[in-house]
Amino acid sequence: MRKNAFLSIATIWLLILYIAIFYYQINLQILIDYSSFYAASKALADGITPYQVLTTTLLEGAKKLPTNLNPPCVLWLLQPITYLPFKLGLAIWDTLSVLAGIHAARLTYRYFAKELFPSQFQFWLLYFALFPIIMNFTIAQVGSFIAFFVLQGYHHLRNASPIKAGFYWGCISAMKLFPLLLLIYAFLLKERRACLSLIITFIGLSFIPLIQTDISTYFNYALLVKKVFWYGDNWNASLYGYLFRLWIDCKNNKQDIAWIEITYLCLLVISCIGYIYFYLTNKHIKADPANGFNYTVTTMLFLSPLGWLYYFQLLLPQALLMYQDLNTKLQNVRRLLIKTASLTLLLFPTIYIPAAYIPNIMASMTFFSFYFYGLLFMQIQYLLSPEQEKVTVDNSLFAVNRLIHAFLFLGTCVPYYYLIKMIVQA
Repeated sequence: MRKNAFLSIATIWLLILYIAIFYYQINLQILIDYSSFYAASKALADGITPYQVLTTTLLEGAKKLPTNLNPPCVLWLLQPITYLPFKLGLAIWDTLSVLAGIHAARLTYRYFAKELFPSQFQFWLLYFALFPIIMNFTIAQVGSFIAFFVLQGYHHLRNASPIKAGFYWGCISAMKLFPLLLLIYAFLLKERRACLSLIITFIGLSFIPLIQTDISTYFNYALLVKKVFWYGDNWNASLYGYLFRLWIDCKNNKQDIAWIEITYLCLLVISCIGYIYFYLTNKHIKADPANGFNYTVTTMLFLSPLGWLYYFQLLLPQALLMYQDLNTKLQNVRRLLIKTASLTLLLFPTIYIPAAYIPNIMASMTFFSFYFYGLLFMQIQYLLSPEQEKVTVDNSLFAVNRLIHAFLFLGTCVPYYYLIKMIVQA
């Protein structure tokens, strides 16, 4: 009885939250990233370079739009929406985003969560209560679309359709670049048809905008990628974001960052070699297709310069498997603590803080890098060989259920706080 009451209250709580979010979105009272996608795509259609500071008069109190770092193919694909009124285009975007996220979550449940959630209803409550999912929908980002393409490709690979898998992975690699690590993953699996399909799709989709624009658009994109200074913002969980927070003064946008780029590229090459080595030698990774896939996804998000919080739906399969291990298996203390730390750090909700507002290096290394450490611990737990560890601890003594439930609730309170603040100030 108590459980049913809790589920009912949680459902109503989330319904009110999402209705409020989409209501204020459609009424243009929330600064959303879709506005920059829309403006940049419209600029491309009008023959104007989309990779510059864009402005809008649509949003109240928001003249300057967030910098758009989507490749030209994304802007080209979005052009049909630019022929529609902004609000109608936003409504279509929101609908497609929710449907893509639900489909990706459905595949996550099918392959990674059936044993953990005998009742799908509880799984869906968890999904919509996750802070990264809420933020992705709130600011109209692309996280659910990325999860859709990556998991749909995995689904086809598991069902002996490598060409379709390569197509989906090629599409998302052209749109976001960092999923190109899936090419190495397919190669390690000796899925040659998937590799070929991925390469052809990636090249074709990447350069199809040339039918409308010229090569200068690509150069402008590459220049803008090097000019922006928000890689160090606290929602960026990637290695590059962490290095940016530690070493770059984001208040000085004229400083030379070539040295940090060289450092990052060296670490990227070393990490890719390490990824291949551990994939080929670690029995835990090779034992199950799910392990290899999740290891690849966490690695590509960790190594991408754009490991944003709203992309964390990609981590949901691995997080669910870790949570299941914590509650069902006996484990070594070290592995147990690493998994617990990873989940709690990744679930901890924090508001978006630009790097320029982070007070000092100690803050950069600690509180404002929680998501980086959570992702790092998720990587490390793969490198611990279970065959070499003595089972010593009953996980029931370290149950993290209450802590996770508390973080889930806190994650829903953050947008509630800003919505209430918006209503009061209106």
